[in-house]
Amino acid sequence: MSNSSKEIALARFDEEVKKDYRWNFTANLMDWTLFWMGMGFISVNTVLPAFIRHFTSSNFLIGFISSLGDLGWFLPQILVANFTQKLRRKKSMVIFTGIGERIPWLFLFLA
Repeated sequence: MSNSSKEIALARFDEEVKKDYRWNFTANLMDWTLFWMGMGFISVNTVLPAFIRHFTSSNFLIGFISSLGDLGWFLPQILVANFTQKLRRKKSMVIFTGIGERIPWLFLFLA
């Protein structure tokens, strides 16, 4: 690929980024804000153990909730990193996993 074709491709990419910047920024800001606001109501370290206390009196299971929360954050990243790295386009993967990540929290909220 010659320098001029690289420059043209980079210019097209910059135009596409600028065109969608405001929408992407707003959507990501809202997602981040609402996600962390929701996480404030469903803390893995305080609220979930209290919620689980209604179903069991096992101190082990209640204490295990925090570890499961950490495992839920980090294990999927480790398991799919190699697969995701090889994908040509990653947006559909991000949307699919993002929806799958948020729907269970909606059901927990409704419970």
